[in-house]
This record gives sequence, structure tokens and C-alpha cells, in this order.
Amino acid sequence: MNRETINTNKKESLNGDFPIIIRGLSKRYTFKKEVTLNEISMSVQKGNCICIVGANGTGKTTLFNIITGNIPYTKGDVSIKGKIGYSSEISINFQWLTLRQYIEYFSGLTGNTNEFKNYIKMLHMDGVADKKIRNFSKGMKRKVDLIRMLVSEPDVFLMDEPFDGLDPVASKELIQLVNNLKKSGKSVLVSSHDMSYVEQIADRVFLLKDGKIGDMEEYKSAYIIKFIDTEGKADESLKELKKIEVEKSNDLCTVHAQNAEIRDKVIDLLRKKELKIIEQRAKSLEEIYLEKFSE
Repeated sequence: MNRETINTNKKESLNGDFPIIIRGLSKRYTFKKEVTLNEISMSVQKGNCICIVGANGTGKTTLFNIITGNIPYTKGDVSIKGKIGYSSEISINFQWLTLRQYIEYFSGLTGNTNEFKNYIKMLHMDGVADKKIRNFSKGMKRKVDLIRMLVSEPDVFLMDEPFDGLDPVASKELIQLVNNLKKSGKSVLVSSHDMSYVEQIADRVFLLKDGKIGDMEEYKSAYIIKFIDTEGKADESLKELKKIEVEKSNDLCTVHAQNAEIRDKVIDLLRKKELKIIEQRAKSLEEIYLEKFSE
């Protein structure tokens, strides 16, 4: 018998600060040569938002489906404490029901019959509460998923590409919602392609690539310094510094510094050389993400 089919998710009591802990998790499909997930280890802390970024097909949805118990894994350990709410990338709703009927049904299952009207109003869906879900746009169906999750009152919110299909106003509302959930002690695990939104909600960001997961903590401390050097005054001095990369395009030089201490050393050096700094800023998450995928 295939090992995958007999493996089960292990759920055990944990310290309340970490409702999800994943250790050495691997997933291999029999029809694929490559391992989809290879020795994944990570944790979700109470009151934090963890964002997982990666290209299509890197295993983000597979990881979410393993956490929710929808599919088995090959080896490793997934430890879960508390209730999980899941919003999948593809909305699965009872299309023939109205929003009110749909949410009333789920609130009846959870016993949370008094709050669902507040959630509908919070996401500005009260004006379409009596319309059938099948007539909703993609962004509106995404909101339906969020309301359903809120009604179930989970301890951990799993959101697979939640910004997909949302307009800028709705995206701003979702950012506020996630940050409010964190303040209330809830934990949020998000996958997203939109780095600008990830930067506004994430306490930690992980990159999923080639089956491996890596912490992108450097996005909070990596810097770019651009300056003009017509005579190559800084060349030799920059070579002596560690943890930097230098790019040159004619007279324009770009320094990539790995932390604030190195950034300050570069700036001091350039000022001593009386070179004009035209830009210095923190690297964006999107820049680091693109660099990782160009390696």
C-alpha cells in the first residue's frame, strides 16, 4: 500500500503561543518525479500573521490542504491546537443560496447566530445580503468566504490568495481585518502573490521554492544605495566591505547592503569620498522576491 494513503495528520496539545507547528514535513505525489514539499519546518505564533510567497505550482495550496487535513502527507509532523478556518483559492459556495441564507446555514452549524449580520456589514455586503451568490463577482465571493470563516470563530485563519479578485478598497478592508484579528490574538496564515499587501500584514514571510521553505527576514533589513562615481573613487574601498553587492552602469553605481550597519558604512565611505548619493532606501519585498526567483 502507498505510504501516503495510510499516513494521518497528528494533532496534539501544544503551548498556546503556537497553534500550528510543522516539523520536517514532506509531500510526494506518485505521479510526479519531484518532491512537492521537502522537509518543511515552520510555526505559526498566536497573534501573528505568517505569509507564504512563491510562484504557481510551488506547493502553497498543497501545504494548506495538509494543514486542514484535506490531504495526507508523506512524512513529518503537523501539530495543531484549536480550530482552523480555511478560505481556499477557489471559492466553493452554495451558489443557489442568497448570502444571508448561506451564512445563516453556517452560523447555525457553529451556534454563532447573533454575529453574522455584523460580519456582513463589516465587509460592506449588507446591500447584497438577499442576492444569490451565483450572481456575485469573484471579489464578492472572496468576501463570502471571509464572512463564513469569521462566523466559525476559528483560532487560526488560513487564507489562500485572499487578495485575488479584490478591488483596492476591498483589499484595504482585508488588510485592516487581518491586523484586527492579530490584535485580538488570532493567528493568520496567508499565501499571496501581491508583495505590496504582504508587507502590510506579515510579521514573517516565507518563500516556498523547489519544495523548500526559507525565511525572508532579510526583507526588513536589506538596503539599496545609488550614487554617481565618474572616476571610480569608491571602487577599492567598497571591495573591502563584506555583505554587499555592487552593480555599475556607466557612472551609476548601485550597492545592495544586507543590513543597516553595512548601509551606514557605505554611506560614510561615500561621504568621505565626496560622492553624490542619489537614492538610499530599504529594499521592497517584491525586489527580494524577484531576486530569489532569478537565482
